[in-house]
Formats: sequence, C-alpha cells, structure tokens
Amino acid sequence: MFIAIIKSLRPRQWIKNLIVFAPLVFAGKLFDLTKFSDVAVAFILLSLMSGAVYIMNDIADRKRDVLHPRKRLRPIASGILPVRVAATTAALLLVGVFAAASLFYPRLLPVFGIYFILQPLYSYKLRNIAVVDVMTIASGFVLRIYAGMLAADVPFSAWLIAVIFLLGLFLVFAKRRQEIAVFGSPNLASSSQYRNSLTHYNIPWLDEMMGVSAAAIIVIYIIYTLSSSAVARLGTDMLFYSSIFVIFGIFRYLYHIKGDKLPDNPIDLVFKDPALLADIVLYGAFIFWVLYIN
Repeated sequence: MFIAIIKSLRPRQWIKNLIVFAPLVFAGKLFDLTKFSDVAVAFILLSLMSGAVYIMNDIADRKRDVLHPRKRLRPIASGILPVRVAATTAALLLVGVFAAASLFYPRLLPVFGIYFILQPLYSYKLRNIAVVDVMTIASGFVLRIYAGMLAADVPFSAWLIAVIFLLGLFLVFAKRRQEIAVFGSPNLASSSQYRNSLTHYNIPWLDEMMGVSAAAIIVIYIIYTLSSSAVARLGTDMLFYSSIFVIFGIFRYLYHIKGDKLPDNPIDLVFKDPALLADIVLYGAFIFWVLYIN
C-alpha cells in the first residue's frame, strides 16, 4: 500500500518543481543560505502539493486511464490503491502543506491557493477545452517561478518568465501529440473517451504549434541574454553563449518527438537520452560559471 501511495505521488515528476530555484540562481543568490533554505522549503511544499494533485487527478481520471495502455497500470486505475485511501492521503497532504505555509511562509499562500484552485478546474472542466487545457498546464510552470520569487524575495526577468511559459506550452503540445499517436492505434479506444480535447487536435497542427513555441523560446531567450539589464547586471554578454545549449536542447527534443518510442510523459525523455541530459547539465554548469565564477 505504501509503495502504491508513493507511486501515485509521482516523485519523478517533482523535477519540474526545481524551476522554483531559477529566480534564486539568476539573481546570483544561490549561496545565500537563508534564501536557499526558504526556496528549498518552497520546493518541498510544492512537491507535496503537486503529489496530492496527481492523486486527485488520478482519482478523477481512473475511468479514462483504464483505456490507456500504460496509465491503466497506475495504482488507482488498476485498483491496487483504493480510492478512499488515495483521497485521504491527498487531503492530509494538502492540509499539511497549507498549514505549514500559513505558519512559516504566508507569502507563498497566494501562489499555492491559485495552483490548488486551478487543479479541480482543470480536472473537471478546462482539460476538455482545446488550447485552454494546454495554457492552464503551462501557467503552472509560471506559478512555480513566482513561488521561487516570493520564497527568496528576489526579482526575475519578465523575459525568462515568458520563456518558462512557452517551454510549458512546448512540453504540453508534445504530450498531446504523444497521446494522439497512442490512440491512433485501431486496437485502442477512441481518443475522445480518454480526453475530449484530443478530438480538436491533430498531429500536423500540434507539430506546427511545437515549432512556433520552440522558435519563440529561442528568440526570447536570446533577447534576454542580450538585454541591457542582463548585460549591465553581469558586466558581460557571456550569457548569450548559453543559448547554444538552449537551441540544441530544443532541437534534440524535437528530433525525438516524432519517434515511435516517445515516453508516456515526454519529460521522461530527459532521462532516456544521454545527449539531452548532458546538454542540460552543461547548460547548468555554464550558467553557474557565468553568474558565479566569471
């Protein structure tokens, strides 16, 4: 039972919550122990909240998930984890997160509140509206950024917020493409039974949207690295060269998107492609060098 609960929390997906550290890193405050500890706590609380949300989504989606070749194996969809136990776990986690935030980090409550309100709206309504479903998920990435900003009490470039939002769009468009590819098989239930919004999407349109999102990410990121504020703050334009890693990462991801073996969750591709993982590590190392050593 315990293992089933842990799986339902999807700790591997918590990697997305590491975005909360971005404002701290780009503000040059990574080694400020007080701010770092505040952001670390925000990361933990956000991860526990997102875990509870995953459970809530799995409860709401359990009848749809049984139609999916891989999601039907999830603990709740497969019946390994009873709905009552799952719902109790989610409720306890949410109460604990909001209680901790109220006592120690009240400035995070607005972000946590918005994030929590969006989830049932998404699960029961917004997820079935084409484009709105994608933008709702992408907004979750932006909320993570604001959580990091509020926790560390540091500013963050509007250019980078735009990049994060577009990256969220790009990843969700990729996921929708993968879902359509899966349900394109004649041996599976129709996509409309799994997710209503999929009936409004098609692979050519999603490919186009991924292309638009990818181009916008690259252009806006380059603009940020060459902006007068960034150059003045760092005293160098070396940040511009980090765009090489961004471009490679986007192109490498697009290279895999049309493959037949794309993971159920496209973000898992990071762990399956050594070149993509190396690119992310090198990007992080280069950013660290520019901001903290150079």
